[in-house]
Amino acid sequence: MIIALALAVATACGGNKDSDSKPEADHHEHEMENMSPALARFHDLLAPLWHAPPGTARVQSTCEAIGDFKKRAADVPNAQDLTAAIGELEKVCIAKGSDKDFDAAFGKVHDAFHHALEAGHAK
Repeated sequence: MIIALALAVATACGGNKDSDSKPEADHHEHEMENMSPALARFHDLLAPLWHAPPGTARVQSTCEAIGDFKKRAADVPNAQDLTAAIGELEKVCIAKGSDKDFDAAFGKVHDAFHHALEAGHAK
């Protein structure tokens, strides 16, 4: 189970599998292993949606998860940027924005998650 979790974590959030990026992959795996429980719960929601194939099903599933994103972000310390990004994504979902709008807003949620993760390691 630990190996499966390590493999899932190593590939989470767009980890590059190229051998040239081994130091980056190791750094990413280290970050993911040491995240707080609140960030881990957020990641558990984010990762499958982020890695889902692009298209209507991904948009719909992600938009349906907005309430869960908000609840899980509320448990993350200093998550103002993450909360704001979720709010932007929610607006796109409500407006049924274009795929480009959705991708940009969802990308901001993903980036804000990683910033929160990095901030947690800086302490």
